[in-house]
Amino acid sequence: MSFDGRGELEQAMNVLNNHIRNSYILSFSPTSAEPGLHTIKVQLAHHPEMMVSARTSYWAADSK
Repeated sequence: MSFDGRGELEQAMNVLNNHIRNSYILSFSPTSAEPGLHTIKVQLAHHPEMMVSARTSYWAADSK
């Protein structure tokens, strides 16, 4: 990654600092016991304008 000047570097550092301070960890229990790849979507119900960074799927192992 390169920056054209100190201002761009400072702006990128401010964005990174904001992301670190506003991070949350969520967990859930799947409702399906079906093994395999499952899709998942995380969004904020009352703030659709906000960006969420999350995985799009998870792998469920066979419980046998």
